[in-house]
Amino acid sequence: PRYESNVPGLYIVGSLAGYPLIKQAMNQGQDVVDYIHGVAVEPVDHALLALQFAALPYAAGVDDILALYQQRIPMFRRMNTLAFRELVIESRVLMSTPDAEAQASAQAKSEQAVKRRAEAQRTRQRAQLAQLKAAGEALTDADAAPPPAPKATSVLRQEDFLFRSGEYSNTFFTIVEGEVTIISEDGSKRFVLGPGQFFGEMSLISGRPRRGSAQIGAETILIETPRRSMLKLLNSNDEVRAGIDWVFIVRALQQHFAPGLPMAALREI
Repeated sequence: PRYESNVPGLYIVGSLAGYPLIKQAMNQGQDVVDYIHGVAVEPVDHALLALQFAALPYAAGVDDILALYQQRIPMFRRMNTLAFRELVIESRVLMSTPDAEAQASAQAKSEQAVKRRAEAQRTRQRAQLAQLKAAGEALTDADAAPPPAPKATSVLRQEDFLFRSGEYSNTFFTIVEGEVTIISEDGSKRFVLGPGQFFGEMSLISGRPRRGSAQIGAETILIETPRRSMLKLLNSNDEVRAGIDWVFIVRALQQHFAPGLPMAALREI
């Protein structure tokens, strides 16, 4: 996110390094100029990521949290930093709380962060509109349209269902901390997934309804990624695709042919 390429003194703006950030309609070019002149600047996506992490129980900055997540989760280690930042921006960060009081407290923290961000966006928009009017330029509907609603941490209660069997949803979940219980269609089997593991790949790949239910555990943090973003990642990163495809095949074998065998026993198939 600091723009300098592997060639000292050569900075990249636009596609390659800039695309994920420019897509957020921000002026990345000015940040590059400031950085070259020695001015300390935050990456233009910093505020969006800070909102995603607003309610998390961390006393850490955005870059530290991102580095921690990439370190903990094998799939994320296969991505470059810019691609991972973009993935998080396009995803939802979910956390669980033990009771209603803790949920309300975390939700209030998240909502306050959203309110501050929305007010900053409105202030910036008013200033931009005033500049356009002063320059005598005609304003369009797009100029006056309200800024998009910012996205912050989603707060759940432990044991809430992330999805239920038969639902037509296809988002992909990655476990950062805590655990998630997967329940079979008939409710007869349960198994627990922990940090670094993922689920939801069957509906992601097949496009079919959920074949089980997922229940969030205590003190759990998840990243929920839309199908479109995951398919884009699979098409651009062969290592991630191979890892998800392997888990998809093994879990399908477990479900239909070998429910009692662990993944390690099916590795050679």
